[in-house]
Amino acid sequence: MGVSKAAESGNIEKFVIHANSGSKSIDISGGVATLFYYESVLENCVKATAVIADTGYGDPKLNGIGILAGLPMRGGEKVFLKFSDNYGNEVAFDSNTKPLYVNRIRDKYTDGTKTVFTIDLCTKEYLYNEFVDNRANAKYAGKLSDTVVRIYRESLKSQKTLYTDETLNEEVVYGNHLRPLELCTELATHSIPSGIPNASGKVAGYFLYETKDGVFFKSLDKLLQAPAASGLYKYIHTGAGQLPSGYTGLIIKFDEHVFIDLQKQLRQGTWGFKTQVLNLLSEGDEETQTENVTSSTQQGTAKLATGAGSKYQNLGEFGDVPTKRSVTAKDIGISVSGTNVNQQLDNSREENMQVSDIIAQSKMRYNQLFTIKTDILIPGNYDLYAGRLIQCDFRSTTSNNNSDKDERLSGIYMIADLCHQLTPKQTFTKLTLVRESYGGSNP
Repeated sequence: MGVSKAAESGNIEKFVIHANSGSKSIDISGGVATLFYYESVLENCVKATAVIADTGYGDPKLNGIGILAGLPMRGGEKVFLKFSDNYGNEVAFDSNTKPLYVNRIRDKYTDGTKTVFTIDLCTKEYLYNEFVDNRANAKYAGKLSDTVVRIYRESLKSQKTLYTDETLNEEVVYGNHLRPLELCTELATHSIPSGIPNASGKVAGYFLYETKDGVFFKSLDKLLQAPAASGLYKYIHTGAGQLPSGYTGLIIKFDEHVFIDLQKQLRQGTWGFKTQVLNLLSEGDEETQTENVTSSTQQGTAKLATGAGSKYQNLGEFGDVPTKRSVTAKDIGISVSGTNVNQQLDNSREENMQVSDIIAQSKMRYNQLFTIKTDILIPGNYDLYAGRLIQCDFRSTTSNNNSDKDERLSGIYMIADLCHQLTPKQTFTKLTLVRESYGGSNP
C-alpha cells in the first residue's frame, strides 16, 4: 500500500438523509466538507460527525430553502452512509438493518451564500438504549456471552451481526430496569473466556464495542493473541518519504505516552489488588476470606502478541504490592439458578459469581493494557477497525544505538481508538494504540 496514494481523498459514495415524516430524502454527499468516523473498544456504538456546506443544491424537493428547513432536519432522521478508500475498502451503514441517525445539529453558520453546520450521527442502539420499555427487566441465566446476545436481540431489538467469545462462567443476572448497554458493559467485567487453559482467576475481562462490521463481545486476552503474519498490517516511522519493502505504509507522525503516573497507577490497583470477600452464609468463625491478587496475569494463558514475552515494567519495591482494596459479599442465596423452587433450593448454597476470581482481575487487566499508549497518524485505511492488532516500527532516536529500530517502542499494538477523517483533498486515519508491556514482537 503506497503512502502517497493512500493520503488522497476518500470517496463518500452515499450520504442520504431521510425525513422523519413522509418519503422525502436527499443525498448530500457532495456537500460534506469534512467527515469524521469513530470506533473504540471502550464505546458500545460507533459515531460519526460531518461538517456540511449547504448551498441549496437546487433540488426541487428542498423548495430552494436548504436542507435544514427544506427537508426539514430536527434530529432523529435516518441516514444511509457509505464511504470508501482508494483500495476498495468500505465503511457502510446504508441499510435498514444498519443505519445511522442524526443525534445532534450544531454550530450553524450562515454567510448569505451558504449555510455551514455540523451533524453528529449515532446508531439506533445508542438511542434505543434510552427507551424505558427497552430496559432490561428479565432474569437472565446461563453463560454471560449468551445473556449479552439475548439483551441485544430482545431489549435493543438489534439485527446487527454479533461476534462473541464464549464465556467460561455462567451467572444469574437480574436486569433491575437497567439500560441494556449499561448492563452488558457491566457483564463484560464479569466475563472469563473459555478455551484458555486455567483462565479462571487469571484472565477476566471483556470489551463490548462496535465496528463497521458489527458488534463485538470479546475477551481482552483473546484479542491480544498473535494473528497470522499474513493478516498483520505493518507501519513504519522513518522520518523520510520512502516506504521500505515489507511495510503497508508510513506513520506520518506519532506521539508516545509511555511514562506512567506511578501514584495514579498504585491508587487504581494496576499492579496489586486485595479483595476481601465476605461469606454472609458461612458457619462458625470463618466468615471472611481474604485474597491477594497480583500482576501475574499471564500464568497459564496463551502468549500475548503485544507482550512479546517481555515482563511488565520493573517498578522495584512498588510492583506486585496490593495498593487497592475491595470489599464485597459472596453472591450466595441471592441470585439462584433454577426454573422451580426445588432446583433453586438445591442451588441456593452455590456461589453465583466467583467475585474473588473476577472483580480484582478484570480491573487490573484493563488498567495494565492501557498503561502504554501511542497515537499515530497514517494515510487512510478503512480496512482497520477497533480491536485489531497492527505492527508499528519506529526509528531509534538514540545516537549510540547500533540499530535503526527503537526496540522498546516498536512491536505489535492493539487499536483502542480509531478515527477516519475525510476531506475533499485528503483522508487520514488516526489511531490510539495500546499494549501492556515494552519490547518488540513479531509473529
